[in-house]
Amino acid sequence: MIDSQTEFQGNVSVTGSFASGNQNREDWDSALNLNWHQDRIQQGLEFNYESHHQQDLNAIKEHSLRYDIDWFFSDHRFWENTLEWGVNDYRAIDQFYRLGSAVGVQLWQQDNSALSTETGLLWIDEQFSDDSASRRVSWSWSSDYRRRLFAGLELHNNHKLIVSLEDTQDSELELNLSIRAPLSNGFFTELRYEWVYDNLPVANGRSVDSQLTVGVSYDWSQ
Repeated sequence: MIDSQTEFQGNVSVTGSFASGNQNREDWDSALNLNWHQDRIQQGLEFNYESHHQQDLNAIKEHSLRYDIDWFFSDHRFWENTLEWGVNDYRAIDQFYRLGSAVGVQLWQQDNSALSTETGLLWIDEQFSDDSASRRVSWSWSSDYRRRLFAGLELHNNHKLIVSLEDTQDSELELNLSIRAPLSNGFFTELRYEWVYDNLPVANGRSVDSQLTVGVSYDWSQ
């Protein structure tokens, strides 16, 4: 439930690794999340950036920018609208846009845990590196779960299932799982696992992508 108090929250996380000698490699993975709560309106801005560069090879990049606005029309039910833009070299996507609208339920929200789920329609425009393109309206279903564990550990899990209304074989499943441990003064160390399954990948692409990262994050609120 959203009360009348204005609240601002933010989170930034960074992961980096470097190697030299037999292999020269540089990897970066960073994210920024901002959230505003006021009355029954909740807004969110999310930016993600990844870059993986190996000597004599072009850097592989993935970045996206997403804006959400939720209106809680009752204590536990909300209407969400999203706009997202990004690039994903891993899946040979030069550029993509997503515009979505969904209805969700905040099943519960407590200090120690929270669970929400939502479903709606998503318009997707993807432009691939082979000059082909895909534009479709899809059904989407997602959930978001967090739980505070022992010793200050925090578990966060979310998923999104996307199925094209024109061709149900054109589907995609995204899973994200992270565990955070507190350090001090708002800083956390974070272990994150990302998994994506694309039923119809671009030519010569793989259906499954996964990534495991360890980094540091910082939370603040006011």
